[in-house]
Amino acid sequence: MAEVTLENLKTSNQETVSLNSLGEQIKNELNETCMSSSGWIKIFIGWRTQNGRRTDNDIVVIGDLRNFKIKLFSEVFIINTFGAVIECKGHTNDYEQRVRITANNVEVKYINKCTREASWSNASTQAVECAMSVRKEMRYRTYINLFINDFVWLYNLNSEFNDNENIFGTKFFAYKFFKKIISDARNSKIGTEGSLIKNDFGNIYRATKDSHATNFNYKLLKYVNTLSADFLDRDLGGLTRINVEKITKNKVDKSKYYADIGRKMIIFDGGPGTGKTQSLLYCAKNLYDSGSSILLLTYNHVLRCDLQRLLEYAKMGGVMDNGVFIKSSTEFFVTLLKNTKLMDYPTKKNYVKIFEVDEKTNKTPYELALETLFELIKEKPLHENIDLDNQISPEINYDYIMIDESQDWYPIERDIIIELWTGKKIILAQSQEQLTRGAIQATDWTRYLKKEFIKLPRRKSLRQRKVLVSFNKIFLDELNYQSSSFEEEPDMGGGKIIICDGPYSPNIHKLIFENHLKGSEKKYDFSFACHGKMGSNTKGFHDSQMFFREGIPIWDACNEETRRFNSIGEDEHRMMFYESTRGIEAWTFVCLEYDLWLEEMVTPRAQREYKESIKQLDLNIFEEGGLDPEKKAINKIIARWAMIPLTRAVSTNVIQIKSRQSKYGKLIFSALEKIPKENYEILSSK
Repeated sequence: MAEVTLENLKTSNQETVSLNSLGEQIKNELNETCMSSSGWIKIFIGWRTQNGRRTDNDIVVIGDLRNFKIKLFSEVFIINTFGAVIECKGHTNDYEQRVRITANNVEVKYINKCTREASWSNASTQAVECAMSVRKEMRYRTYINLFINDFVWLYNLNSEFNDNENIFGTKFFAYKFFKKIISDARNSKIGTEGSLIKNDFGNIYRATKDSHATNFNYKLLKYVNTLSADFLDRDLGGLTRINVEKITKNKVDKSKYYADIGRKMIIFDGGPGTGKTQSLLYCAKNLYDSGSSILLLTYNHVLRCDLQRLLEYAKMGGVMDNGVFIKSSTEFFVTLLKNTKLMDYPTKKNYVKIFEVDEKTNKTPYELALETLFELIKEKPLHENIDLDNQISPEINYDYIMIDESQDWYPIERDIIIELWTGKKIILAQSQEQLTRGAIQATDWTRYLKKEFIKLPRRKSLRQRKVLVSFNKIFLDELNYQSSSFEEEPDMGGGKIIICDGPYSPNIHKLIFENHLKGSEKKYDFSFACHGKMGSNTKGFHDSQMFFREGIPIWDACNEETRRFNSIGEDEHRMMFYESTRGIEAWTFVCLEYDLWLEEMVTPRAQREYKESIKQLDLNIFEEGGLDPEKKAINKIIARWAMIPLTRAVSTNVIQIKSRQSKYGKLIFSALEKIPKENYEILSSK
């Protein structure tokens, strides 16, 4: 008698109770039908995968039988290996209102809990996506190419659906189940070619096909025996920090552009988390190996510290120590201005003032000083001006320069860099989706280069797991902003959204941190972002002492002195202002008082930045239709700022909402309604 077992892989909830009941029906039916055969059948409730479009599958059935025969179409078929997914829909018996069937497609109606608006979902398409995900997952984990059939079970509709072989009504029928498997093979459905093997005893069906069945059956059993709820929670897809770096290296370390370095400007262009910065690092490694020295300029000091950490993760520590010199871009230019005596080095008190816009010139003192420096460099080349050479040569004595977040640089900063290095010695990373400084127009580094550059697009997210990317796209829709820069990478599966409804307490932190340790390999790979009212440049994060008392050590980058001069400790979490988060990467990222930040700081700032930006633009742009209308432009700025902290995490995004009744609190919870419940968790400290 074949051994039929049922394994529940889901966290207990009301849906699990229903699925367990359905699983028991399948188990009993297959036990009775396969009584005279030997082998095994495994039934899984809630099998989560990291590969493919669907990450959660209601019921998966995998089997390997011996001597199981079934007569169909006046022929005898022997079924050996097989696999199937069953998408279960528990809609009520008002058939005409909630379910509609066209050909073999099943569509079910959903009612939005908040708006009460109805929408139709194609359950047949979902079942196909589930089958493809399970098949891809098994191939990725075991190298077994097992074909997976797909079914839909409308388990409380009183109908047998005799004309639709892939649809079950109230009951599960083993005969119908196996008939569909054989029918697909006879009709040469894609993926089943070669699955039917003819012999004197009957046609043998093997979902692994003839050449693989005998070799892989034991490996298939070994794999499915490892699956358990604990196994999936502990190591879903094995997406540890080390594997993240392997995936990233495989995707971005492409040697085809190395030959163009030194001949053309290299530009890595893409959305947040698409591997642009990693591409810079692997370019740096290649240049370092050839004996070159590289200056890598970042947008802020927190990112400078993070890049040093990423070099360690990518096992390029020697490059950081000997060949890649990472500096803050502002620090670099301020040092040039100080050395040429065009500007006194700003103190803590007047540092902000050099970036304040003068109403008469619409420029900052910083920009005006750089314009003077640019004219000095351009009119008197360095090799002809000994004094200027001595003043700035220590800061520019590098073979190549790399620019991170180049879309936000002032045009005058760009012009100075091109004048000093020429375009051929420059390697950039840029993202229109993270444009914040200037707000309206990104800085174009190719403006004067004609064709002496190569732009390399980066589109798939190599930082974030799939669930996080999917949520971000939905939240962008809530913000009335669409983007083409957020695309999931199948190998970066899984992920979780955690909503903290109320204060971020030490008890909630401990729960989140325990989960964090399962994938991240360094404790400080856990970061926080806060808004300006929660800290200051001089005193840092206001509640840091409370965190320390509760055993939560913090590298407080809200404090300017800390982020500029102190390295990150091995066992410390990172705290930073939202404005410093661009380019940062963390396994778990916590957005503190996220809704308050968007409503009270980002929205007014977006309105202000829009007004300041259009003052500096050529009015002809408006006439030519080159700018968005004001409301749309402001929404775009808000959405871009909103996405910056939400694209920092690799595995878990924690979003603390001060009030779910706030404008952005409502939008967050509206977005949650549109993702599977197993992909998020709501924690409350109220």
